[in-house]
Amino acid sequence: MRLFFWNCRGLENPAIVCELKQLLVSTNSDVIFLYETKLHSNSLQRIHNICRMEGCLAVSSEGCREGLAMLWKEGVEVSIQNYTNHHIDSLEGGRYDQEGMGSGGNFNAIINDADKEGGQRKLRVIMDDFCEVMEELSLVDIKTNNGWFTWVNNREMMNMVTERLDMILVLNDSIGNMSYLVTKVVRQSKLDHDKILMDTMGSKPCENFKDPKLLFKYDGCWAKDKEAREIINRI
Repeated sequence: MRLFFWNCRGLENPAIVCELKQLLVSTNSDVIFLYETKLHSNSLQRIHNICRMEGCLAVSSEGCREGLAMLWKEGVEVSIQNYTNHHIDSLEGGRYDQEGMGSGGNFNAIINDADKEGGQRKLRVIMDDFCEVMEELSLVDIKTNNGWFTWVNNREMMNMVTERLDMILVLNDSIGNMSYLVTKVVRQSKLDHDKILMDTMGSKPCENFKDPKLLFKYDGCWAKDKEAREIINRI
């Protein structure tokens, strides 16, 4: 299962829609979660058709802010549990268990000072409050395999500020059932927010993969060759 999360900052922009289509092709995602769409739910039908996704749930924006959208491809069974202006709760496969429970998106909060470079430091009390919520809910922060920061203010030199606002949090009891989980930061545009890709089977070896070492075959006649014998002895 591949999911990607993106603070797209407005789907009314044709360039953003074009990039979204490219992301769907390059990441081959099963489910996409978009926030700050800045669109009414009725307008998401056009995006739904352009992306050629099977299912869609859209939460209207309030004025020129917020707005959520969740889209999934054909063959993916999604059951929406509930939603608000700030979240969408869903089940993949229509079942409730702890095999792979988690949460992803823009939490607009950082866990520690390492999650920010430049600018003023975040108040410690805010970071502590967020960490307390994670601990109370037994959520584990899944580190990305590449990159770290997901937001930049697009300034230069001393005025640049970068923060890790987007992340994947997984229920602690689910970690053992997600041994192939991989998360990545996807950079593809000049927008201030990067995307996060979550692949539950990302590190699983390919079925047809063959270890080159296992393809080595030894012939007894090589022992009669002096040079071959020296190579074998070194190994």
